[in-house]
Amino acid sequence: MEVAEKNGLEWRRPGHGGSHVIFSASGVRENVSVPAKRPIKPVYIKHFLALVDARNL
Repeated sequence: MEVAEKNGLEWRRPGHGGSHVIFSASGVRENVSVPAKRPIKPVYIKHFLALVDARNL
């Protein structure tokens, strides 16, 4: 979560016991949903980094 906050991303856990964390950024249309449990697959990390890049453009 620290990396997200340092890069201006917002994050939340969906209500009702959701198993993912949802990341979003103002000015970026897409959200990224990442499983809260580990290990996290590389595809989720790629999506997260793409959101960081889109936010920093």
